[in-house]
Formats: sequence, structure tokens, C-alpha cells
Amino acid sequence: MTVQRAFRWEVIAPTGMDPDAWTPRELRHSFVCLLSDGGMMLDKIALLVGHSPIGV
Repeated sequence: MTVQRAFRWEVIAPTGMDPDAWTPRELRHSFVCLLSDGGMMLDKIALLVGHSPIGV
């Protein structure tokens, strides 16, 4: 089993979301969007996701 397949069926499926519609990358982007929409500063978000400059 691949990491992505395990992620989908072990992490996503139990939440009730469609496991075929989500990847780790999509969750990462959703995480960033939610933080940004919530007003967190971009430099703090960049640190959380492992980017040093906020331009990435």
C-alpha cells in the first residue's frame, strides 16, 4: 500500500469525507487557506508549513 493510499483510507475515510477526493497536498492547502482566512499573518503560516520566505 502506498503512503497516499494509506493516508486516504486510514485518515480521510474515517472522517466521512470522500477518500478519492483528498490528498495530503490538498489538506495542506486547505490548512493554509483556513489560517489565512482566520487572519493569521503570512509569515507565521509560512513557518508552519516549512517555507522561510513568504513569497513561496
